[in-house]
Amino acid sequence: MAVSSLKTCKSATQRLDAERCRRDAHYFIFRSGLVTKDEHDAQSPMKPFPASLYLRSLLDCLLITGKTLPPAEATHAQEAGHSALWLTALRTS
Repeated sequence: MAVSSLKTCKSATQRLDAERCRRDAHYFIFRSGLVTKDEHDAQSPMKPFPASLYLRSLLDCLLITGKTLPPAEATHAQEAGHSALWLTALRTS
């Protein structure tokens, strides 16, 4: 009985994580455990996706262009210095 409840809990946690990845691109790329492969590093080729501001800003801009993120919610793009006017123009292009 305990094993069954543990599997259910793990399964529920996995479903919750999958749903969060589906809804939040920043979570999926920067916090879910997504890794990149560095073929020049033989010791440690798998590395976490770098969470730098320019990559987060780029993702915000892509999400705005795809109309899945309103310009007002693009906090990383605003933090990187993109104006609200430019982000709005990006949405309408």
